[in-house]
Amino acid sequence: MDVSQPRIVALERAEVNGSVRLGTLSRAAEALGCKIVYAIVPTTSLEDIVDRQSRRAAAPLVAPVSRSMDLEGQNLNDQDRRRLIDRKARDLVARNLRSIWRVK
Repeated sequence: MDVSQPRIVALERAEVNGSVRLGTLSRAAEALGCKIVYAIVPTTSLEDIVDRQSRRAAAPLVAPVSRSMDLEGQNLNDQDRRRLIDRKARDLVARNLRSIWRVK
């Protein structure tokens, strides 16, 4: 790499603590005749990710319905509210999977 030994130590330390820059790591790999390969790897299944995100997207859509029912004296208990969110989440996934990722 044509750098000093202390610089290599600093690079290794930066890599360990997660502060290494991708460009620096790429140059180090190139000097070693390698290439950098990085990926985002889920910690759970794709199904779990979609399920969690679809519920997150469904909850604010169900809230006005729940409030209206409360005003009409048809209060939803927590279990009914969860069922309504589950149903809306399944509907969102079935209609357009992209829509679940637009939640802020």
